[in-house]
Amino acid sequence: MERFEEARANKSKTYVCFIYKRVDGEMLSKKVGIDEAVKLTGEEGWALSPAKFSEDESLAEDPRFSATCDEISRDRNMIANIESIEDSAAIEELLERMFGRKVRSDMKIQKMRKLVIKLAKEKGVIDENGD
Repeated sequence: MERFEEARANKSKTYVCFIYKRVDGEMLSKKVGIDEAVKLTGEEGWALSPAKFSEDESLAEDPRFSATCDEISRDRNMIANIESIEDSAAIEELLERMFGRKVRSDMKIQKMRKLVIKLAKEKGVIDENGD
């Protein structure tokens, strides 16, 4: 959410994020730019996390479930914006947290970015188009 707020404040033209909504019983997610995300979350019932759309209302109210959904959403958004992340420690943490992959701290940032994309595709987190 922090990067989302920063991108919104700066009116970023490059930041993308996933938004979520349940429609006809099906959970939808789509990758959009910041302007569209602001519009859809403000006016059309989409959200930055799928937590509130849980079919189990007790889960939708559970703070731990919400926190987990927020973390997953954050990680998906980091992957979607990996080319613009300059903090190598953040990328190292993402690799370990999401893929269980430890890397050497002296690994070049571009190589870490490529590894994130490769692993995300292998795990089905993103498709071949990066969506």
